Amino acid sequence: MRPNTMIRQLSILTVVILLVGGVQSGHAQSRPSPPSSQAVLEEASRLHKLAEKLYGEGKFGEAVPLAERALALREKALGAMHPDVAESLNNLAVLYGAQRAYGKAEPLLVRALDINEKALGPMHPDVAECLNNLASHYWAQGAYPKAVPLYVRALDIREKALGPMHPDVAECLNNLAGLYKDQGVYAKAEPLYVRA
Repeated sequence: MRPNTMIRQLSILTVVILLVGGVQSGHAQSRPSPPSSQAVLEEASRLHKLAEKLYGEGKFGEAVPLAERALALREKALGAMHPDVAESLNNLAVLYGAQRAYGKAEPLLVRALDINEKALGPMHPDVAECLNNLASHYWAQGAYPKAVPLYVRALDIREKALGPMHPDVAECLNNLAGLYKDQGVYAKAEPLYVRA
């Protein structure tokens, strides 16, 4: 075979490959491309904010599907063990708790705590938030022995991470005091209320 013929055949082969590839890529482009991770996260954030707004308005039933969708989007974009997924789990659990769907709320709270402890470390303020929410969940059901150590641990983390005069420390003090008050242990409740 002469060199010119070989170059011509390679050129024809190249054109065929480009045409076939162009048809295939053109075909693929006719389908809608999947949204980028950033677009997915922006949508999750929008849904999260809307769910919070509805929660604030007491529209729990309307907020739940938005929070569920935000959670699904974050899990898809970030993976199951990301702190933002833990935030969505916490928010959805709070909504379930507001509807007294405690059986749905508890596993979400436990999972959020696990994620944050592993991703952020056991002394991170977001871990304290999870502990606080889980303790409140138990308190709402009258499970005081489960709630007390969680509030105590949340208080310890917040005091060490944020300092003793931080408003989040006051929240923990107030919650623990309220729990003691509900149990009739006023001698423990009063100093916590005063400090808060």
